[in-house]
Amino acid sequence: MNISQAAAVRGKRRILIVDDHPLVRAGIAALIRSESDLEVCGETGAFSEAMELIRGTEPDLVIVGPSLADGSGLELVQRLKGGQHGERVLVCPHPKSPSSCT
Repeated sequence: MNISQAAAVRGKRRILIVDDHPLVRAGIAALIRSESDLEVCGETGAFSEAMELIRGTEPDLVIVGPSLADGSGLELVQRLKGGQHGERVLVCPHPKSPSSCT
């Protein structure tokens, strides 16, 4: 069964949010929850927990931030690239924050 077929059976596409910034996770989750055909199946800011959640929730899409509490978002993407479940990955870079306010 491919991703589209699995989502059709469940009725909604399942999305896992992986980012070390709680406010970013909350904002992305709010946007996802506003869509009737999407659901948040989990959230975390840690690499190790992300791997557990991916195995446990089998998301259709994993949204990954660039840095995590215990590793790199890019490392997670590399790990998922050869994954068994075929989940898709969206890397969500953070905008650079200004070094000083004027």
